[in-house]
Amino acid sequence: MKKKSEADKTVEINEALAKLTKAALRDFKFITLTGLTIGHRTSFFSADMKRKAIRAYERETRELIGNAINQVLTISTTPQAFNLVIESINSHFIDIEEVIEGGGGLMTQASVLETLPQEFDRVRKSLTEALELHRSKFPNPKNQGGRPVEWDWDGAEAYALASFKNNIQAVRGMQAKLMKEMSDYFHRHFDDCPSKSQLHTHAAELISNHQQAAKSQN
Repeated sequence: MKKKSEADKTVEINEALAKLTKAALRDFKFITLTGLTIGHRTSFFSADMKRKAIRAYERETRELIGNAINQVLTISTTPQAFNLVIESINSHFIDIEEVIEGGGGLMTQASVLETLPQEFDRVRKSLTEALELHRSKFPNPKNQGGRPVEWDWDGAEAYALASFKNNIQAVRGMQAKLMKEMSDYFHRHFDDCPSKSQLHTHAAELISNHQQAAKSQN
């Protein structure tokens, strides 16, 4: 049987996550939220409905996280696979919060709308912490000799550049700052980091490339 490539696994993971999040959003919208609003003799989405919707949002998304992690682990255990889960759950946050803001077709009271951002932030923080507990299940593979570990330099450099709003200057300390930003990127996404010499080389190249690009524009 032909071994799946990482690209094939990425497609499979994204398809699985899309199916899970679509089903979770559908259930929340047409079962959970409808159950909260149907039969009420009011045209407003009340504070009590909001509290129940927020609790359901947190409870059902925790269940979604567990299902997503379990399914993705059957496909891949790489840090990149875990990042796909994070992206999918973050998108789900946005989708489900838009549903709650819509109030299940009812008008949402101004006082309820005012408190939703704080509630959403609290739930997102709690769910993100719950999701991070699964990161250790997707360890960065250690190099056992042979082909070197391939680092996501494109992602690290983009992260570092964004930190300085693409304003890279050949000034004292800039190279060290770039190295720190790239190191933070690798530790945040892969729980591991290239050697200091590699970081040094890529930071120097970033500065050099930026200088050349600036000259070509003058």
